[in-house]
Amino acid sequence: MRVAGLADYIKVKNVCYSEMKAELESLIPRLLDGGVEALIFSTNRLAIEALILLRTLGCKVPDDVAFVGLPSIDMSGRLFI
Repeated sequence: MRVAGLADYIKVKNVCYSEMKAELESLIPRLLDGGVEALIFSTNRLAIEALILLRTLGCKVPDDVAFVGLPSIDMSGRLFI
């Protein structure tokens, strides 16, 4: 992301699994209110929880926000090199 000149536009947030639902419920509405256009999740578990939350917020994927769920944290870590 840095090499592509996108570092200023990317925000990385680590989410604790034991508090995942509460953290997502706090984070996602703030991101959407701030104009975020896309969400990327490093695991399917996070992605599914986020999709459920987006639905309850009335947010439509991909009409309102782009959405990517990566199947493995090992692969997602390579995106930020």
